[in-house]
Amino acid sequence: MYIEFALPGGSGGMAAAMASQKLDQAIKAWANRYEIEYRTKNVKYKKRVTFDDERCYEFFLLTWQPVDQQNFWTTYRLVTDLNNKI
Repeated sequence: MYIEFALPGGSGGMAAAMASQKLDQAIKAWANRYEIEYRTKNVKYKKRVTFDDERCYEFFLLTWQPVDQQNFWTTYRLVTDLNNKI
């Protein structure tokens, strides 16, 4: 299971890199606030966030409200099937 954010395309990957960096900062601030450990991984133009505790996914969905709401921060989904290729 993981949370997946869609990063913007174009600009030779520059837009995705900048968005990924800003998203990392927002996720880190959220995790520090609630004292939750997480991991991130970029796969093409997607950023995946994983937690060790399954309850953290629901908590994330309920509490994720970054201050500066960019499209890539609010465009995310919870992926429960690890074999999901869609």
